[in-house]
Amino acid sequence: MLCWLWALLIGTPRAQPAQEKPLRFGVVPFEAADRIKENYRPFLDYLSRKMGRQLEMFIATDYVAIIEALRAKQVDIVQLSPLPYVLASSQVKLLALYSPVEKRENGAYYHGVIITRKDSGIRTVKDLRGKTMAFVDPASTSGNLYPKALLLRHGINPQTDLKNQVYAGNADAVSYAVFNKSVDAGALYEGGMERSLKDPDKIAQMRVIAKTQPIPNGVLALRADLPPSVIRKFKAAIDEMVKKKEVEKYCGGFMTVNWIPAHEKEFDSVRQTARLLNLKLEKKQ
Repeated sequence: MLCWLWALLIGTPRAQPAQEKPLRFGVVPFEAADRIKENYRPFLDYLSRKMGRQLEMFIATDYVAIIEALRAKQVDIVQLSPLPYVLASSQVKLLALYSPVEKRENGAYYHGVIITRKDSGIRTVKDLRGKTMAFVDPASTSGNLYPKALLLRHGINPQTDLKNQVYAGNADAVSYAVFNKSVDAGALYEGGMERSLKDPDKIAQMRVIAKTQPIPNGVLALRADLPPSVIRKFKAAIDEMVKKKEVEKYCGGFMTVNWIPAHEKEFDSVRQTARLLNLKLEKKQ
């Protein structure tokens, strides 16, 4: 009897709400995975605090893998370069909210470059005929798409005029493949070779022989089927960071100093370049 009365007084224990699972932030391996984790950690910690929900890093094996992860709802938020965004948005409904501005002249755009060693004898794009070349990934904008379009504009067909082409996986691997003479030349984003090699003596042995047309910066995007509350909190967190001029504080590790609204029309030039190389955007690449 006393136990029954006591239960009435204290009430039935309430079930604790289930803890929300972490949101997954996906990126592609544009450089070594450990460096990506280190450089993005302040940004993810900031978002976790502001959104009241843990964010964890998801580094895909390649560009195709992150598109598949989006399709399978294994990632929620992504930062994509232009071509992967164009490919992904043709298969998954995404909200492209922001584009990064980087700390350089005309920081809303960037370039791909073609690099060689100074002792390679290669000085111009036309010298690449019959040579071996490393690219980043089939879906890399600055490490494949735009450099190959550049080759075509100089009369070099990558499929028939290069002796061999390989996909190294990221900018670090491309840089070292060229430096170590595993290939004659390589394609990657501008500044990537210096960021990878670091050592001034190594960098001094390298040469940039060509630069692509301007490439629009990528996007910070969310899956459109996420709960409205998640999307709202994410936007509020980024907007506050911008308003307080704290973007470089949290995003400087991956070269971002500001976030600006993303505009779909910015990627029309990417679509046009992809068609030049006969990429079918409605299918997985």
